[in-house]
Amino acid sequence: MKSWKRACVFWIVVSAVLAFLLGITVPIACSAELKLYDSMSFTDKPASVKLGCIHTQAIYQWGLYGGADNPDKDYTQPNGKYFRLKAKELEDRGEVTAWVDIESWPLGGKNRDPAWNEKYMRNKLATIRLMKDAAPGIDWQFYNWRAAGFVFWDMAHDKMTVEKWWAWHEFNNTYALPVLKAQDAIFPDCYIQKGMIKKGQWQRIMKSRILEIKRLVPDKPIYVFMCFRYTNGKEDFVDAEEMKQALALLKEWGVDGFVLWSRPWPWIQVPWTHPKVQALWKEFQEAAK
Repeated sequence: MKSWKRACVFWIVVSAVLAFLLGITVPIACSAELKLYDSMSFTDKPASVKLGCIHTQAIYQWGLYGGADNPDKDYTQPNGKYFRLKAKELEDRGEVTAWVDIESWPLGGKNRDPAWNEKYMRNKLATIRLMKDAAPGIDWQFYNWRAAGFVFWDMAHDKMTVEKWWAWHEFNNTYALPVLKAQDAIFPDCYIQKGMIKKGQWQRIMKSRILEIKRLVPDKPIYVFMCFRYTNGKEDFVDAEEMKQALALLKEWGVDGFVLWSRPWPWIQVPWTHPKVQALWKEFQEAAK
């Protein structure tokens, strides 16, 4: 071994020993990139694979429940025929991941009625079973997990005390844990409302959401839905600097990737080359490194 190599090894060993003796934590760079899931609907957008993303597709609750051959109107049992048809369409297109968007039956229902919540849980668990049976080759997830930090609006406007919020939080988690454990990954949303980051509200709510998921199911990866638009007011494009700040915090809190969501109506006519779209896309690319 050349003398300069021996010197390098010597000083590396010395540094490691000193760090151990002095209690110094030596930072280790992580080379793994975060995943980017593509659920964008901009016109003339390149294919997901060309962007370095994984394409993901939604199946919405409308049609998944009810229908002539499935008269269930209260979202308890999913429509197996409809779901299998949609699942086959996704498989035929070569999709490897998809998500189900169920907006109804939030936990903590009318007066926290246990029967209401049990019906919600049966719905979710029956849907998970159907997902895995209909297309086992697809990685199925739910959009959003509403038990952790779902009181977005109330907390944002300071209408709930922290004590009341956590009581609501823990009540829902009692019911939601079986659903969390049944999924392979968790897909919460951390959408940005205009003005929330400046006030520190977004940070407070979303950090609690991510850390609560990690507490309950520490072995599950977390892929966060992020929208190109603010979800309040005129729904303008999110400021690129605010998006940069939000993505950096989410990485700090330990998420595993992002789902890029542009919302299909009415912005489906917005071109991929739009300057604000490109500015936000750049921030997602940087955050994934």
